[in-house]
Amino acid sequence: MSHLFDEIRQHPLQVGLGGPMQAVVSTAPADESSPLGVMLQQFAQSPTTHNGKPATIAQLLTAGAPEFQGCAWAPRYTITGSTVTVRLPSVGDPCLVVLDDYGQAWVVGWWPFGGLT
Repeated sequence: MSHLFDEIRQHPLQVGLGGPMQAVVSTAPADESSPLGVMLQQFAQSPTTHNGKPATIAQLLTAGAPEFQGCAWAPRYTITGSTVTVRLPSVGDPCLVVLDDYGQAWVVGWWPFGGLT
């Protein structure tokens, strides 16, 4: 497991600092207060082909992409009448990751909508 900020500092030309990075959820959170893990395609040691679609976890593992744990994120809530349902990201969901000014990775969005808790 690597620290994302250190990886970006080592490979500055591979990552556009300040912009969102495409990733895939590699470790889903257990609940709405748990961090999650991601894998970023631009850190793969060999090219992955995905024809404009997010790479799969298997493709990223084969290509040698490191996994980054401890990413912050926000759950989604669905309200139906008086019922509130929490939705969490699932393993394999494509997502966008940004870094804050302290180097902390945040998952700012994921697709599809996510699983139920």
